[in-house]
Amino acid sequence: MQTPCGPRRRLGRSRGDGLPKPGSLSEVRLGRYRQVCYQAGATPGTEAIYSRGGNSRPFSTMVSDMKQKTSMAGTAVLSGLLLILIFSGCSAEQGVALGVTGDAKLNLSLELQPFFVEYLRDLAAPGAHAGVVFDPQAIRAGFEAYRGVRVQDVRVEDDRRLTLSLSVVDLEELAGDELELPELLSFLRSSQTPGSQVSGVIFRIDRGLVQALLGVTPFADSESIRYLLPGENQMVRAEDYTSDLVWIFEEYEESALLEQVLGESAVVLEISVPRDITRVSGPGLERIAPRRARLRLPVIPLLTDVEPGTYRLEF
Repeated sequence: MQTPCGPRRRLGRSRGDGLPKPGSLSEVRLGRYRQVCYQAGATPGTEAIYSRGGNSRPFSTMVSDMKQKTSMAGTAVLSGLLLILIFSGCSAEQGVALGVTGDAKLNLSLELQPFFVEYLRDLAAPGAHAGVVFDPQAIRAGFEAYRGVRVQDVRVEDDRRLTLSLSVVDLEELAGDELELPELLSFLRSSQTPGSQVSGVIFRIDRGLVQALLGVTPFADSESIRYLLPGENQMVRAEDYTSDLVWIFEEYEESALLEQVLGESAVVLEISVPRDITRVSGPGLERIAPRRARLRLPVIPLLTDVEPGTYRLEF
């Protein structure tokens, strides 16, 4: 049963049908957002009001918008953004092989926790591809809509394991021209001559860029997924954010396991380069072989820390 604040069924004092008690007010606090779900019960024809950050919309309008978005490709529209950012009980390993001209090959292996799969399925609109979390065709089409990106392979196993391989002609061009996030990364080159060989890369990651990335992914246009994120540019304690997420997911899994999974969730990125690495710097970035480095980003700090992390790798 959908509610104005997402798929959570137990809001306020339950009447046995998943809705709050008529005329009652239920608050959900996530970061700076004060979300209010109001189920009016006195006046016939009066509908629920959904309020977020001071902006109110009728419940029917919000749910209609949500269903229109999710029905495009079932829950794949919602879960596809996890290809960029993995959070809420997931494990992911990503590999990037950089070429000397700025080209790259990317590989992603992703496995969702069962409780998060159930959450995504609950968000699916009626009539959408029920039970389908990852839609390979939608994933391929979404990424190949960007110039210079080609999907080599998409495989789905047991509806919660995803393997994706793609190639990018020019990573710097993709970040700057296609994604319009030039501050995300820049290449160091052996000379200033156009087309000269890459000798290093500098990239920057903070909460603002993470949320901007969510905004440009082909599957990110979802109120129900943004509902899980902390408020933009606001101080949010990691402990409070974890507690909020446990509250959201507690009907799908035991709280103790949720806390463990959320605490261990991380994005792991392995970077391979064509020459020996001469320098690495940045929190969580380390050289693991002469031509390979690994970056590990715990997800909860990544989504709550406003301070940017700057990473540099030279080869």
